[in-house]
Amino acid sequence: MNRFDEIWAIDWSGARARPRGIAVARLPAEASSPVLLRPAGDGSWTRAGVVSALAEAVLGGRRVLAGFDFAFGFPQAVLAPLGLAACTGLPAIWENVDRVCAGAPDLHGGPFVDAAPNGLFWRSGRQPPGWSGALRLTDTRCAAHGGARPESVMKLIGPKQVGLAALSGMRSLAALRRRCGSGLSIWPATAPAAASVAVEIFPTLYRRRATGRLDKIRDAGELARALAYWGCEAPVLDRVPSDDETDALVSAAGMRATARLPGAFALPDAARAAREGWIFGQDA
Repeated sequence: MNRFDEIWAIDWSGARARPRGIAVARLPAEASSPVLLRPAGDGSWTRAGVVSALAEAVLGGRRVLAGFDFAFGFPQAVLAPLGLAACTGLPAIWENVDRVCAGAPDLHGGPFVDAAPNGLFWRSGRQPPGWSGALRLTDTRCAAHGGARPESVMKLIGPKQVGLAALSGMRSLAALRRRCGSGLSIWPATAPAAASVAVEIFPTLYRRRATGRLDKIRDAGELARALAYWGCEAPVLDRVPSDDETDALVSAAGMRATARLPGAFALPDAARAAREGWIFGQDA
């Protein structure tokens, strides 16, 4: 018996202006193929638009497992330097980030970086003196056991930087909590007890398990093979999907397969995960 009616996999973006890298894939519980969701109108997804669409689904009574491609928290080692040591858990951290960034458009997280002490975030140029590249426990375990190493959320340069995506994501999680209330559990900040649950995902993990490589999927045949690994068929598409869209499609399939496993929401260190976040499916 399936606990969730549908899976959403959301490939995220922390871009300052209107982001083009957001992709949303939806996979109903018994469907053979995931599909790409489009925002209303002819434009691209905004972060606020994703929050609204997901909140509408949750409040409309659909049981959704939603995976977001960004870090839900900071490494424990940087909480004190960031002024977050007094935060008792992830929701308090999200609210803090949201307050600092109030007024920034489309849930952008840049003002939090501007307010942080110099050298904590690697923002430009050469690596700052004393920059640690701190990782969360979930990041190090993913690298050790999953064969895919997440970047530090403290790194804001280069094509693989994930810091701004995480900060805008934390604002989005704060907004979702306000919109959905008890109808949505955001794991592992809270136990996955509500009808709908939001989790952190790392699309590279699902892609690597399916293909054996870290490379992005840019070929229709390879996409079909990756989806088949996770028990899905390839959707019918009217164009070649982007890297972000293939990541979302494969992640949706991988999430559904993972959610059906016993212990899908088990945590090896629940206390630390409640402070840092945890990648769904990395130990499955």
